[in-house]
Amino acid sequence: MTAVKGLALGIVVLTGVALEARGEPVRRGSWRFTSWVAGRGVFQTGFSGAAAFVPPPEPFVPPPPFVPPPPASFVSPPPPVPFVPPPPPVPVLPPPPPEPWQSAGRFATTSPFATVLPVESDPNPIVADARLDFGEGPFSETVLLTDGGPQPWYTSHVVTRLFGGIPNAQQRAEFTDAVLQGVQRVYHQNGLPLTVTADPNVRAAHTLSVAANTFNPSNPGAIGIAVQGGDGFTFIDKFGGAGSIEDLKNAVIVNASHELMHQFGVGHHFETGDIIDAAVLTPGALFSSETDFSTAAVVDLASRDFRRTANLLGGVEAGSIDGQGLAPQPVPEPATLGLWAAALSGMVWTRRPRRRPGLETAARA
Repeated sequence: MTAVKGLALGIVVLTGVALEARGEPVRRGSWRFTSWVAGRGVFQTGFSGAAAFVPPPEPFVPPPPFVPPPPASFVSPPPPVPFVPPPPPVPVLPPPPPEPWQSAGRFATTSPFATVLPVESDPNPIVADARLDFGEGPFSETVLLTDGGPQPWYTSHVVTRLFGGIPNAQQRAEFTDAVLQGVQRVYHQNGLPLTVTADPNVRAAHTLSVAANTFNPSNPGAIGIAVQGGDGFTFIDKFGGAGSIEDLKNAVIVNASHELMHQFGVGHHFETGDIIDAAVLTPGALFSSETDFSTAAVVDLASRDFRRTANLLGGVEAGSIDGQGLAPQPVPEPATLGLWAAALSGMVWTRRPRRRPGLETAARA
């Protein structure tokens, strides 16, 4: 009997253990639990537990009054960016075809296409068409155009005769300025925009040197010489016929204007005459302040670029040498000389004193 009770009790315990166990949250108030006591079996006991802790309510604090935020300041939008169209695409040229055998190895030949070098700005650009060099040397184109060794113009025997010696610095400056203004006047009065200077620090396209103690060996009688498109000389020793400083100034102005004409690329339009562009000039025209270019020379000069210099592409006249000669003084014919001699003899005879007859008798006594 005891064994049967034990078996039954084991079945009951296994059944209770096998039942689903569920857990519930602890609720406020009483709760119930199941227990087992040996010798007494399984039973349930009700149990009143303590009430759950409830914190006291917090005092009511009213919320702060609503303060609206200040309105945001208005910021004007930035101006619209103007539309800039993109630059046109740069055309990409295809690479050149490979050069033929003529350009390879020892059979290479010169390419017919020249390489264009970048153009650099000139740090010392040309600012004048011509410069009159009244300095002390060295002079431009001395070897090509002169012989004898050119010296400063103021050492010429013609200059020292007219100035009564070597002119001082002020006299040299005044003479140089007078010639400079005279050459400009000759060109400007014909509508030719010449820019000429005597300043050695100014770069000019052409230089005309006024010098003494020199001449052109190919044309010893020339009063001046110049290279077309290049530089030139005025030989002041050749102006011995000047009777005054004014005559000398006019002679330098006339010949300098003539030689500059050659330097600007213009040749002789007349062989002889009393005009600046004549190859052989009369003495009266050389020392006159009224001597001027011919109309043909003015038209020719107006078509020229005064700053162009001689080069291989300048044509057949580029680099040629031209000078100006002086016609000899007219010599009287023999018959004219005879008449002058007879006239002078008559003047001497009429001026011969005659003796009175009474004085002659008294002298004999």
